[in-house]
Amino acid sequence: MKKLHIIIIAIILAALVFFLLREFVFGGKGRLNKPESVVYDNLNDRYLISNTGNGTIVAMDMEGKITPFIIEGLKSPKGMKLGDFYLYVTDLTRFHAIDLKKGTIAETFEIEGAKSLNDIEIDENGLFYITDTEANALFIFDKNKGAVEKTIKHELLTKPNGIAYDRPGYRMLIVCQKPASPILEYKIASQEVGVFMNTLYSDLDGITIIEEHGEGEQEHGAIYFTSWGQEKIYRIPPELNRIEPLDGDYPSPADLIYNSKTKELVIPLMTKNEIVMRKIL
Repeated sequence: MKKLHIIIIAIILAALVFFLLREFVFGGKGRLNKPESVVYDNLNDRYLISNTGNGTIVAMDMEGKITPFIIEGLKSPKGMKLGDFYLYVTDLTRFHAIDLKKGTIAETFEIEGAKSLNDIEIDENGLFYITDTEANALFIFDKNKGAVEKTIKHELLTKPNGIAYDRPGYRMLIVCQKPASPILEYKIASQEVGVFMNTLYSDLDGITIIEEHGEGEQEHGAIYFTSWGQEKIYRIPPELNRIEPLDGDYPSPADLIYNSKTKELVIPLMTKNEIVMRKIL
């Protein structure tokens, strides 16, 4: 019996040492800490999640196991976008290109005039569209030139947050952190900012568009966006004629995505330190 007690104590001590060592090495960086944005890495069948709370990016497999991906070199990562085997992530006044295979920062781009970069999108021409919540601006960045191509300022761009590329409409849809915030559109061809759809909802954060493919062309799917003010997720159907709330409450919902493989919305709940999956039929 005494020998059994010694073995049990040894196991407990070993587990404690492992926990303390993990905390010392990773500093708690292998878990969710104010998750802001999520992307689905199809090549590696995993989610990558930006942690604004401790300046890290973590990986989450399809069973929900979380491991560190980037634990140094970032300050406050927010919006993310995948492209050309890189993960692009905004980080205060700059954004990084992260090598997906190596898990290292390959290149960093400073954005002149930036104050607090938020979300990021890419059009089919390879231009980057980056919102800045504090600068009240939309930056259009040309990676090939390594410079800002255009800075969009407009009275409607008040605390712009989430951004999504509406490819069929050849425009960017933008949501803002303000009361009764409309969904904005930036028309790429005419370079105009306008209202895409008015809403009664406040402090909008994330927006995503489900792309559908018809016969030989891309068509509009449903649009989903999140609201901190109402703690809800809202749906705009392909007809673009109404806004419907999804059932349930979602406190502090950030940059959501749609995973076409699992038919799920994936929503970071920032203050809850959770990632929620919502099936879409």
